[in-house]
Amino acid sequence: MDAHIELWHNNQLLDQAKSYTAMRTVGIQRDRFMLNGRSHPRTRTKSPNSVRAAF
Repeated sequence: MDAHIELWHNNQLLDQAKSYTAMRTVGIQRDRFMLNGRSHPRTRTKSPNSVRAAF
């Protein structure tokens, strides 16, 4: 997905950026870290707090 961001102040364009991005979903299902609806291959968790360490 293409992204175009503009910063305006008092009807004056101050800055702009063009880039690309992608949509992602992140979650936990049972004891698995999920990315885009799929189990991440190397990550298992015993509690939601341990997901932070997986990144």
